[in-house]
Amino acid sequence: MLITNFSVAVSDEYLDVNSSAKPSISLTPYIGILEDASQQLTLADIEQESLSSSFKTNLSSTKSINLRFTSSAYWLRLIIDNSSDLPIEKVIELNYTLMKNIDFYWQIDHKNHQTIHTGYALPYENRAYESTIFAFPVQISAHSQNVIYIRCATPNAMFIEANLWEPSAFQKQELGRYGFQTFFFGIMISIFLFTLGLAIATKDIDYYCYLSMIFFMALSFIVSRGFGATYVWPHTPWLTERGLLIFASFFFASQLLFIYRVLKLKQLMPRLSLIAKGLIALNLIMPMLVSYSIKLAIFANILITLTTVFVIIILVIACLKKQTNAYFLSVGFSLLIIGILIRELHAAGLIETNFYSLNGLQLGSCFGLLVFTFYLTDRFRLLHQENETSAVYLKNSRLKLAAATEAHSASVTQQIALKTQAEKLRTILELSPDGIGISDLEGMITFVSDKTMFMWGYIKEELLGKSIFDVIDISSHETVTNMIAQLLKGNSLGAVVYDMVRKDCSHFSCEVNSSLIYDIDNKPTHILFIQRDVTERVKLAKELELAKKMADQANLAKSVFVSHMSHELRSPLNAILGYSELLQMDNSITTEQLDFVQEILKGGTHLLQLINQMLDLSKIESGHIGLTLRPENISTIIDDCLVLTRPLAQKKAIKLRYQHKQDIFTLCDRTQLIQLLLNLIANAIKYNVNQGTVDISVELNDTKTYTIHVIDSGIGMDPERLAKVFDPYVRLTTTEDIEGTGLGLSIVQKLVNLMDGTIGVKSEQGVGSHFWITMPLLTDVDEPITSAIRLPSTEKNTYKMPESSCQYQVLYVDDNASNLKLTANMFRAFSHLKLATLQDSTLAIAQALLQCPDVILLDINMPEMDGYQVLKAIKANDVLKTIPVIALSANSMVEDIERGRVAGFSHYLSKPVDKTVLIQTIDQVLGLRGQV
Repeated sequence: MLITNFSVAVSDEYLDVNSSAKPSISLTPYIGILEDASQQLTLADIEQESLSSSFKTNLSSTKSINLRFTSSAYWLRLIIDNSSDLPIEKVIELNYTLMKNIDFYWQIDHKNHQTIHTGYALPYENRAYESTIFAFPVQISAHSQNVIYIRCATPNAMFIEANLWEPSAFQKQELGRYGFQTFFFGIMISIFLFTLGLAIATKDIDYYCYLSMIFFMALSFIVSRGFGATYVWPHTPWLTERGLLIFASFFFASQLLFIYRVLKLKQLMPRLSLIAKGLIALNLIMPMLVSYSIKLAIFANILITLTTVFVIIILVIACLKKQTNAYFLSVGFSLLIIGILIRELHAAGLIETNFYSLNGLQLGSCFGLLVFTFYLTDRFRLLHQENETSAVYLKNSRLKLAAATEAHSASVTQQIALKTQAEKLRTILELSPDGIGISDLEGMITFVSDKTMFMWGYIKEELLGKSIFDVIDISSHETVTNMIAQLLKGNSLGAVVYDMVRKDCSHFSCEVNSSLIYDIDNKPTHILFIQRDVTERVKLAKELELAKKMADQANLAKSVFVSHMSHELRSPLNAILGYSELLQMDNSITTEQLDFVQEILKGGTHLLQLINQMLDLSKIESGHIGLTLRPENISTIIDDCLVLTRPLAQKKAIKLRYQHKQDIFTLCDRTQLIQLLLNLIANAIKYNVNQGTVDISVELNDTKTYTIHVIDSGIGMDPERLAKVFDPYVRLTTTEDIEGTGLGLSIVQKLVNLMDGTIGVKSEQGVGSHFWITMPLLTDVDEPITSAIRLPSTEKNTYKMPESSCQYQVLYVDDNASNLKLTANMFRAFSHLKLATLQDSTLAIAQALLQCPDVILLDINMPEMDGYQVLKAIKANDVLKTIPVIALSANSMVEDIERGRVAGFSHYLSKPVDKTVLIQTIDQVLGLRGQV
């Protein structure tokens, strides 16, 4: 019944829970109900006397209160007493899942005891009892009066079925409800999977329509039974609110489409088929309308009712026309339609709520689905039988047809494949940035791209259908003929550059890639030419080759120049430094004269240092310096450098401080590393202030590199000079009293780069400079890299006269009389050596045979016979070949030293020769001392 008007009366009816032993009691007779049209009333409002007396009481004894679709909220009031001496536990049940909001207020003796806010719009955790319906456990205290207010609101059709349960009976009833739903949805899933198999097997649209019926029917029941709000989409309340109408509309659209197809309604009832199409469309549109506004729910229910009535009408008419499929559909839809009508009448409030009104739709649906499934299964069987019969017939027909069509099919397939391939190829060729041409095997052109025409200077009509040899210059005929012949032999030519001639007789370099095009039988039919104008690339390559050749020639000329300059400068330096050393040893000269000699030595030594550094730089730039990698302790190398530079530091009272934090072991070239460190430390001393400091430190960065720092407190550099600090011939300062060549740091940088390291610098004028080198930490190498030369040591050689009573004969051959005279004067200080000199190299062999010297000193650049010719003659003489021969030459380039070693010289000493080094070398070859 629909309640719209309420009398102003307060019921004295109340429920004494001690007076009934039934497991459940309908609460409808005991409920007072109040409509809240504004949905704004609160508990405090309805407890006021003006509203409290407005509750409608003395309701009919029906099991439920049906309120249809309404926009109002409703307040329920229930008074429960307990006259017993013990508390009694009960469960208050509202058996309707589509309640959007339920507010439960429990008062004991006019005091608030419990408040619960729940409904499908609120999280499931808010429910007092874990169930798809709404249940509230209560414990009624002994001799107490309990007033319970329940506020209900929903946009769906509202009906209120309220019951009071014994807890154990309620749990049993819940188990029964879940058991029935499990049984029902289990049958639906089984039917759905079975039908899905039939649909996949038959690929019949009717079966897919039936699958959509099952699917949307299941979703409708998931909504109406509360499983959606509880388990499936608990956080999407709008889908619970409108889902039943949405899924039901889709279900009826699928149902009507299924009937339309099975009955062939268009042929059976043409006029009604138009109505059926309209109802299908309306049922498909209705979900969108309901999704837009729930207020259209009443129209959705009306449409569902009209669709149900229409289905009954067309099934009756089809049965009257003795349509076989109509009988099955009528049986299947009979209980389903009854269930639908019961549901709609129940929603309209025309029938009361009971087990059949609540579950009749599911029972009817289950029965209907079983009938439809049996019908579709039998239909599948008949179709299968028909297919088998047809298959036998088709097999025989195919065998007959296959022989007749096989040849034709192969031909058509081949033509289609060729055409498709040709179209694809044509598209690719047209879009290619390179020139593309295609000819047959005889050279007749069948295709040219726009790029090809532009490249050769022809238009398409001048090329298509003509032979390649008609359009290319006669000078290229042989080239193209050989190209085609090689391709037909199966040879891959790759990219080949040819000199080609355009239409206007201009030449260009053309890079051609060519290959054969095959048909589906793998037979060559055409030749593909991919052409690219590489004139600029060829021109650039020639220019680069010429530039490289010129650079190599320039580099060679530079090396020859440096070599000649070194030779020409070393020869007079040999005399300058040699005679200066002799004068320095003369005790008869005055102090002033000794100062003059020392200035000569100082200038000569500086010039020799400049020459050596120029040679070092030339060697590094030409790649003639390699590396000899051996295990070394970096701290030990730094200690050796400090020993060598400490005398220089002591002259200016500079403190050399080495922060030895840890030992670092690595593979390195000791000589090269010492040279570059000596350069850095010597600069830090030279450009420092008196009583300044030089700090050296080494640190391990990681497992791959280490860094050595050299920090001084010297004069520093301005930014302009700092930017050019590693350029050759750039000095750190222009001060005249500090000597330098400007090559040291350039050599250091190149040595660091040679060792795969990096060098950096920071400097501030008047504060000092900070240089650092970061080197790779090597722990192993496949094979050592041997240096082609060994750079001069910075150590000062000292000589100790060997203990020998013998006098050894030394023959010195040099075309320069000054060198002979100088060397003779040097040898006077060494009593164990007797020097004989010879200026004419052609007499060297005769003089050697006459004198039988123990050692021969031999110049290289001599007229008539050079040093190598003399050495060859010595080695060819059985008497002289065992005599050690030492080269003394102003030629000091790496290649000169290497040539001397290969030729057979025992040692190769560069002029100007250090007196001590020369004598030590002679002593070594005579066996008077170890390695120098």
